[in-house]
Order: sequence, then C-alpha cells, then structure tokens
Amino acid sequence: MPKQPNLKITHLKPATKKWFDRVASEYQLESHHLRILLTAAEMWDRSAEAREAVQKAGVAVVDRYGQMKANPLIETERSCKILFLRSIRELGLDVEEPESPRPPTIHGRA
Repeated sequence: MPKQPNLKITHLKPATKKWFDRVASEYQLESHHLRILLTAAEMWDRSAEAREAVQKAGVAVVDRYGQMKANPLIETERSCKILFLRSIRELGLDVEEPESPRPPTIHGRA
C-alpha cells in the first residue's frame, strides 16, 4: 500500500472530520485519492455553511436596486453539493463492485 500523505486536517467540522477519517480508514486510498476525499469533505462543509446562511437571510434578497432576487448563496450551496457528488463518484464510493467483469447494461436507451 502506498504511503499516505500526512494531511493536517483541522478546518473540517467534527462530523465531517469523523466521516473523512472513517472513509480513509475503510478504503485503500492513494495520496491523490485522499486529496479528492478532502475536497469532498470541504465541499460538504461549504454547502452546509451556505445552507445555514440562506436559512438566516432567506431564499430571496433585495439587490442594490431594491429588487428581489434569488439569494446567490443558493448557487454556492448547489455548486458545492455537485462537487461533493463528483468527488464521491471519482473515488468510486457511490457504487458497489460489479459481480462480473462485464460492463453494466445501460437501460432506457434506444
């Protein structure tokens, strides 16, 4: 197993840090995989921060012209969740190993 980098992770929320540590210990991850996992954890925390800010400020805010518009943090939350899911998919944590070496069948395409 390759030597894992000594990542000093102090900026994650406690629950996210616990998740990161659990996943890192359950899977054999190389150093670049750990960095992808760290990115996923950071994006999870960032999306939670954006969600909390939206809950405080509301989904609509008044712009400088006095017009109501969508809170820009909604897009921040959305983007962070997308990056989280992409990171998980990149690591292959979202699927189980196939039972056979044959590629999976794609359903629903003509």
